[in-house]
Amino acid sequence: MVTALAMIAAVGILGSRRPELPGSLGVVCAELRVGMSQEEAVARIRAAYLSRERGWDNPRLYADGRTHDGRKFGHYFDWDFTDFPPADQVAWAEVDFDDDDSRDLIVTFGPGGVVSGIHFRSDSIWEEWRFALAR
Repeated sequence: MVTALAMIAAVGILGSRRPELPGSLGVVCAELRVGMSQEEAVARIRAAYLSRERGWDNPRLYADGRTHDGRKFGHYFDWDFTDFPPADQVAWAEVDFDDDDSRDLIVTFGPGGVVSGIHFRSDSIWEEWRFALAR
C-alpha cells in the first residue's frame, strides 16, 4: 500500500513538472500564458526567435484566422509577425509553431488578440501528458 502511494506520488510529481522542450519552441512554450495581450505574446515570440541557435533551430509558423470585418488570413509567415493583423482587428487566430522534431505548439488568440489557449502536440505522449499537467 505504501509502495503504491509512493509510486503514485512520484508519477504525479514528475508528470507535473513542465517539460523542458529544446530550442525556441521550448522558450515560447515556457513564456506564453493565457490572458496575455497579442503585443506581449508577439514580443516574447520574437525574443525566443532571436535567442535561438542559428542553423538547426528554425520552427515554421503558420497562422490561420479572421478579422472582425470578416477578412481571412492563413499562411506561413515570418517571426516578425509583420503580416499579422493588429490586435484590435483580430476576431480569432491560431498560430502553429512546428519544429523539426514532430512537435507543434498551437497558440490561439481570441477577440482583441488576447491569448485564449496554448496547446502542445508531440509524437511523445509522455511530453503531451507532462505539458497538460503542468498547465
